[in-house]
Amino acid sequence: MRVDMRLNLQAPNWARPLSELYPVALDMARWADDNGLDAIRIGEHHGTEDNWCPSIMVLGSAVAAVTKRITINLSAVLLPLHDPLMVAEDLAVLDLISNGRLDVVVAAGYNAAEFDMFGVDRSKRGSLMEDGVKVLRAAWTGEEFEYQGRMVRVTPRPGTEGGPKLILGGSSGAAAKRAVRLGMDYFPLNAAAYEVFQEELLAQGLPRAKDYSRGGPHLLHVTDDVDAAWEVLAPHFLLESGNYAAWSKTDTPMSGPTGTVPPTVEELRAGGKYVVVTPEEAIDLVRGYTPDTIITVHPLVAGLDPEHGWRTLDLFAERVLPVIREINTAQGRAS
Repeated sequence: MRVDMRLNLQAPNWARPLSELYPVALDMARWADDNGLDAIRIGEHHGTEDNWCPSIMVLGSAVAAVTKRITINLSAVLLPLHDPLMVAEDLAVLDLISNGRLDVVVAAGYNAAEFDMFGVDRSKRGSLMEDGVKVLRAAWTGEEFEYQGRMVRVTPRPGTEGGPKLILGGSSGAAAKRAVRLGMDYFPLNAAAYEVFQEELLAQGLPRAKDYSRGGPHLLHVTDDVDAAWEVLAPHFLLESGNYAAWSKTDTPMSGPTGTVPPTVEELRAGGKYVVVTPEEAIDLVRGYTPDTIITVHPLVAGLDPEHGWRTLDLFAERVLPVIREINTAQGRAS
């Protein structure tokens, strides 16, 4: 099993100030590194009322500077919204700072407001995505290449030969087929899109990829008092899930943590994606997970008070993480 930490740094004005959350996020990144977590995932969105971090390569560099071994997973870089040459430069530098500890999920995006903000034609996001990936690959050779009718060269080269690992995101059939066309690993949010990916691989005479491994809850929060924790967490969960629901309406098909209708607290509690449990209940859950499950902690979800975030991390490390390590060891996987 893999254990990741999400650090999206989303914070509404009624939550803790961002000037407090950003330094705490770096402290939590150190904690994740010290406690053997596998990856820190950072997601990108723009122009949100709740201040979702738009500059994930900047945040990723800060995380790289305060950690030593953990993977930094940018999930996802919305490539059509950026100049791909500048993305190539920024990711090359981040790869050097992190000493190759960088995985990059690139996605076409789906939220119409973000395309409007940057003056990008949303209907062209598929072609912009494919062209952007080709630019990144050419740029990371360190050699001159032709781009929009002119010769360009990106320096420095990444520390990783050929550049950091690129993974295609997106939860539609078009994204799945694009991943095959570009020869990329694929990371959707639903199993149906991944099955399209598998079918397209076979149609092109290629072997099937490994099985879909997006299992596990969207978020696991460990607490000694579940009902009291829900009283604190509910506004933050509703904010995050409401964002996903609103954004998902602009694209079909799209499967985020909650679908396209903003959920109620009761629906979140029953839905199985926002999981708030005692340590004993968490242990029962992880014992039933498959070896390729991704367990995600999100200690600052939607501006959560760091006091609550640290409390769940401490409980998770003390009571649950040792069990995960035992399971991984028994399954032959290094913790």
